[in-house]
Amino acid sequence: MKLLRPTAAFVAAFACAIAVAAPNQPSTHSRSKTKAKQQPAAAVAPAPLPAADAEQLLAAAQVLLGQLDCELGQVLQLSRTPGHDGYIDGEVLRRKATFKPIRSTTGALRLEQVRDGDLLLIQIPSKTILMDVKAGKRLIDNCQQADQRREAAAAAAGAADPLGIKAPGQIAISGTPSSKN
Repeated sequence: MKLLRPTAAFVAAFACAIAVAAPNQPSTHSRSKTKAKQQPAAAVAPAPLPAADAEQLLAAAQVLLGQLDCELGQVLQLSRTPGHDGYIDGEVLRRKATFKPIRSTTGALRLEQVRDGDLLLIQIPSKTILMDVKAGKRLIDNCQQADQRREAAAAAAGAADPLGIKAPGQIAISGTPSSKN
């Protein structure tokens, strides 16, 4: 019983000390709200894009831009990045991203996301595909704009190469791998 009395006295004294100090200081909850209102969160500026080389500029010139209608009613919007020659802005699935276009030896264009690089666009003349490279799966397939729809229709009718790829510097599929068109 003797042990409880000093402990109870200590707790009561500590509670009184807190009660006396509390009216002089605002609660931490209201202080944090006040600071949040006074200092807006500073936006982190994205790293500047490196200047595009001649190969990247050529690839960017070959990208089919505009609104691409995709499967399941999705829409992919591609446009040139303002102020950054050689880069492409894309908006799809409520996400915006900047892409660096890269030509491949097959003639397909790879558009690799430059920040938070989990998205990859693959563009061939008959369609554009959006991939999630981290998950290793397609997010959207069969995105087409007018030129791609015409190419797909011609390939379906047998009037064109099924892939429709005729890019400068492409390695010919028929013949030896070292032959060029």
